[in-house]
Amino acid sequence: MNEEVEKKYILDMVGNYSETVIDHARNPRNVGNIAKCDGFGQDEGECGDTLAVWLSVDKNRITNATFWTDGCGTSIACGSMVTEMAKGKTVEEASRINPEIILKTLGGLPEDHVHCAALAANTLKKFSPFNDPSESSFPADNIRPAVLFKYFLANVEDFHLCLAQLQRFSHNHFFRRNT
Repeated sequence: MNEEVEKKYILDMVGNYSETVIDHARNPRNVGNIAKCDGFGQDEGECGDTLAVWLSVDKNRITNATFWTDGCGTSIACGSMVTEMAKGKTVEEASRINPEIILKTLGGLPEDHVHCAALAANTLKKFSPFNDPSESSFPADNIRPAVLFKYFLANVEDFHLCLAQLQRFSHNHFFRRNT
């Protein structure tokens, strides 16, 4: 964006947004995808913005989190913040990050942008090793299928359901990539 437009954008934000929101909107953390991620989530907000989150997980703890959005500065700030908040947490702990926590951590948002915090929280909740990042509307590399077994053991109580899901995912993932 050219310097004049950026100055106007920043002036419009000052007074309406906290310093934290402005910082995360102008200098977002964790932008992009993760090559060979352990899972992926994507959601579309009520305003039409799309947000995607890629996660790397080791021993059920999130070691890396990235995001991409086609949305406004507020969606960028919320995506940046939710990935920062998720790092170091277990997958279960991260699934409890809700819009209110994001809003509080960002220092609040104007009423007409509160839905961006909901989009970020909902996208994180949609994380699953079953989601194929190649179906994202954003760039992504391959998911590591080996992590599926660890996910099943931790999250699927019924062994037969676990096997059925693993077979479905493996079949769909293999044939999509090799046809």
